[in-house]
Amino acid sequence: MKWMQLAHLPLRTKLIVASALTACIALLIAAVTQGVSTYQYAHKESYEHLHAVARVIAGRSTAAITSQDFGQAESLVSALRVEPDVEEAMLIDTQRRVLMHYAGNKTMLMRAGEQALSPIQQWQEQAFLSSTHEHLFDGLQALHLVYPISDVGKVIGHLYVRANLIELKERLQVQLAILFGSCTLAFTFAYMLASRVQRQIAEPL
Repeated sequence: MKWMQLAHLPLRTKLIVASALTACIALLIAAVTQGVSTYQYAHKESYEHLHAVARVIAGRSTAAITSQDFGQAESLVSALRVEPDVEEAMLIDTQRRVLMHYAGNKTMLMRAGEQALSPIQQWQEQAFLSSTHEHLFDGLQALHLVYPISDVGKVIGHLYVRANLIELKERLQVQLAILFGSCTLAFTFAYMLASRVQRQIAEPL
């Protein structure tokens, strides 16, 4: 019923509200466009960074897999500890033997016993059969990447890496806060400016 009362408002008030809403909607469209662009860029940036880290570690893992050297595989953990976003990494051969497993928060995605596979674990199992690198975004929670390790053109194992997306999530939260704050300020400013302009126009009439 309150919305029905807008039709009975004075023309001056309608013009003021319309001007304020127009300015606010224009700012909202611009902010949403920028937010989507930032989100896509941050997604791409997160993937490219993790892909670069995985490529370096995979390049160092060939000898460890061919020789089944657990000590050499374990030394690769030191390359991961300098990456604060990396939560888990696992190096396996084609027989699914785990040569190295690093879990910053002591979690493991590999199946335990006869437990049913989660959707992420199902994707992981399929990625371990692939000869190309695969990646999966788990919403804004984590980025999963499986990188094949080859020797003389033959896949001899895979490297799995999981990184959290806390930085990306925090960046988007800040962007949303700025968006809503800007819209509120823009509507207030536009309303005050439109009110003043309409008063100057209407007074002579």
